[in-house]
Amino acid sequence: MPAGLEAGMDGNPGPLEVDRELVDHLAQVGHDPESGARMLKRRIRSEVESPLASAMLKDEVSAGDRVKLGYDPARKALGIDKARPQGKQDGTQTGAGQAQAAEPATAPA
Repeated sequence: MPAGLEAGMDGNPGPLEVDRELVDHLAQVGHDPESGARMLKRRIRSEVESPLASAMLKDEVSAGDRVKLGYDPARKALGIDKARPQGKQDGTQTGAGQAQAAEPATAPA
């Protein structure tokens, strides 16, 4: 998981898990020998942090949810899988759910 991503979400989702496909995708699109880690940081912000924040604002992801972040190559977008904690009473179904993030911005050529 990118350093500080989970810590920067004080009290919002519960534990975050990042699957290997997302890590591989970010490593591929974030690699730029000329700009170093700056491109990777931008891609994490645009393809992970912003869509996850949008999902939180839309209440697709709530405080205490276990969240797994992945990459959907068919959609070329972040996938957010979540599971509500047992016994959560907010009118939603307990168990696995799916929130899909918007299309990521394309990298400059």
